[in-house]
Amino acid sequence: MKTNLLFLCVILCVKSYSQDLKWNGNASDNNFFNESNWEYVSNGSAPVAGTIDSTISINLALVIENENQKISASGIISLGTGSLTLSNSEVSSTIITGGKIIINENGYLNLEDSRIKKSREFFFAKFSTLKLKLLFFNNCCQ
Repeated sequence: MKTNLLFLCVILCVKSYSQDLKWNGNASDNNFFNESNWEYVSNGSAPVAGTIDSTISINLALVIENENQKISASGIISLGTGSLTLSNSEVSSTIITGGKIIINENGYLNLEDSRIKKSREFFFAKFSTLKLKLLFFNNCCQ
């Protein structure tokens, strides 16, 4: 009985602290950094201002699925310890730092910046389509 109760408490605590954000596009501006375009998976509420910002590390799991419009990030997406998962969607940004990037079927990520300093690790689902545009300039990768 105590084991079952402890297990239930652990499951509820983990679920209640879920920090996954899903793109909903409610702001209708396709701005990656507009918190009104995101909602917590756990309760559907929008994150507070400053949660998704180009000046801080976004230590959350971000999910963008089935978005018909191209999403634009006019700044650096700093994932910190978070992740970005794309499925049937397209995101355009100058740079993405930190975190993990997961590109599923028909997920597109467009990156254009001359300041790319180190290699990135990308995770692809089976049958994924990848479109990356990386511009390298002299001495960029030191």
